[in-house]
Amino acid sequence: MQTRTIWNGTVAEARELGEILTRYCMCVWDPAGRPACCGPHSMLVSDQRALDGLLFVRHIASRLVQEEFDARAGAWSAQPR
Repeated sequence: MQTRTIWNGTVAEARELGEILTRYCMCVWDPAGRPACCGPHSMLVSDQRALDGLLFVRHIASRLVQEEFDARAGAWSAQPR
């Protein structure tokens, strides 16, 4: 049974994902003339959890980078309660 995925992001994010997938696509045709799907395209059509994870990280990436390099961001956790 084949699973289906749903894109929960915006149209712009879907376009960007499509452009990225195109850059990394390694789909080939097998000797019988059938397409053999590459890993990125297989993920796109069958791995909902991976798609949701990519979207989640995309939305919080800038905050994570800021916290990583901001000395004040982690200062509160080092203080005893």
